[in-house]
Amino acid sequence: MKTALTIAGSDCSGGAGIQADIKTMSALKVYAMSVITSAVAENTKGVLSQQPLPASSVSDQLDAVFTDIKPDAVKVGMLPSVECMRVVADKLAFFRPSHVIVDPVMYAKDGTPLMQKDATSEFIRTVLPLATMLTPNIPEAEVITGLKIGTIDDMKEAARRIFDLGIRSVLIKGGHYEGEAVDVFYDGRFTLFECERIATKNTHGTGCTLSSAIAALLARGSAPVEAVRGAKEYITEAIRHSLDIGGGNGPLNHFFDYMGDKKKADYTLYLVTDRGREDRDEDFLSRIEQAIKGGVTTVQLREKTLGAEFFALAKKVRRLTLRYDVPLIINDRVDVALAVNADGVHVGQGDLPCAAVRRLVGDRMMIGVTAHSLTEAIKAQADGADYIGVGAMAGSSTKSDAKVISGDELNGIKCGVNIPIVIIGGINASNIASFKSPQLAGAAVSSAIMRSDDPCKAARELKRLWQE
Repeated sequence: MKTALTIAGSDCSGGAGIQADIKTMSALKVYAMSVITSAVAENTKGVLSQQPLPASSVSDQLDAVFTDIKPDAVKVGMLPSVECMRVVADKLAFFRPSHVIVDPVMYAKDGTPLMQKDATSEFIRTVLPLATMLTPNIPEAEVITGLKIGTIDDMKEAARRIFDLGIRSVLIKGGHYEGEAVDVFYDGRFTLFECERIATKNTHGTGCTLSSAIAALLARGSAPVEAVRGAKEYITEAIRHSLDIGGGNGPLNHFFDYMGDKKKADYTLYLVTDRGREDRDEDFLSRIEQAIKGGVTTVQLREKTLGAEFFALAKKVRRLTLRYDVPLIINDRVDVALAVNADGVHVGQGDLPCAAVRRLVGDRMMIGVTAHSLTEAIKAQADGADYIGVGAMAGSSTKSDAKVISGDELNGIKCGVNIPIVIIGGINASNIASFKSPQLAGAAVSSAIMRSDDPCKAARELKRLWQE
């Protein structure tokens, strides 16, 4: 088991500091330990007070950790006083951990200073030289270098100056930079990490989380640049799934892979994707996007011909559905559904049993099961399915071997289960209205949208016909 230590302040609201660090390290499968430097009374709205711990207590905590469970990596966060900095620097110099990621925590999210005014020079003199990686944001990099940063080139110059102080690698975080979020990494050569800027106010603890994720991945053996890359991917999803709790800047969802409410799905117009062999990813994604704009309420990614590249495609579709807040269901591939953190997975009668899928995906993820008979529908419900796909309703161009279900069979299923029923197979604008029923949650459509010249218009018309 790999281990990591965080040396930081305590955030009683759980969004930043020690609490965020431990959550991050645990989520990334590293055993987390902590040394508390300050008790900070804060919440999503701001800092009420802070009480630095005595330097002797910090020293004892460090001895307790290093003389028993030596960490594979150390993350250093809030160091509130000169005395605390000296103790931490002395212990790190003595115990010499392989990786020391220093996040120079100078200010809280609300602007409250978290480092004493006279401590900056001491930090640069004693702590900074022990870092194997430094992760300042732009204001912190300006304080350390004395350089005014307004461009990407300025960020590069600041990284170069910090590197020249003897630090092996530097990551200047671009969250304060205008435009797309760009982080500059330098270890003798530059690597720029660009990612989308997610529209959310819930970013409490982002700096703590990123540096802790880097520490965890370094502890697991990643090279520095790959640790940064992996940490960026992790924090992007933690922000994307951030928790809208509290009255201010809410916290990230550090356990987005393991926790969270099950998305409430609207099955009214359920798109089952249909990708032609010659389709470029861009064209395929464009058709899905147009369909969503036309009124598609749930997307199922179904792909029977792709192999390893299916995962890459699923990630792209996931980003698209998150942008429009539409649930994404992965057909058959439970592994891919888990890997891209989809909202659900749909399985047929020849795939993994529903009960086994539920054990794999937990309670957060939706499970849909194809049922052709009342017996199959009742079993799916008993095994934990959230909805049932029933069909085929008519001849289907995407599933030529599909058996058309009779009206009596469909009525039996309607009466026999109390979870949502979505009809599927051969549904188009000419017949969708004939299948409408109060007991049906929606209709799943594939070719009538995906092979249309105008997916947006086709989806809008199908939804109108179903809802009239």
